[in-house]
Amino acid sequence: MTQSKRPRSGDGVLLVGTRKGGFIFRSDEARKDWSMTGPHTPGNDVFHLTYDPRGRGRVFAAVTGGWFGPTVQFTDHFGETWEQPETRPGFANRQD
Repeated sequence: MTQSKRPRSGDGVLLVGTRKGGFIFRSDEARKDWSMTGPHTPGNDVFHLTYDPRGRGRVFAAVTGGWFGPTVQFTDHFGETWEQPETRPGFANRQD
């Protein structure tokens, strides 16, 4: 199976978050052979992974580390490189 960065229509993609990092499993339409990459963001808990097929096809990861806390990371290359937004998730400051 030849893999491009972005899955084609009909390809199988399984995104798995674990306490050891995130894993990306991919297959073609036949679903006979699967490939795996990962762990992505090793040493961190990955609680959720999701794929947004719009535009470049971005994968988002909800990541928590013991030292830096929660963050969201994303990749436009199915795990080859990961980036973080400039602003971490958090609550807005309320002035009642």
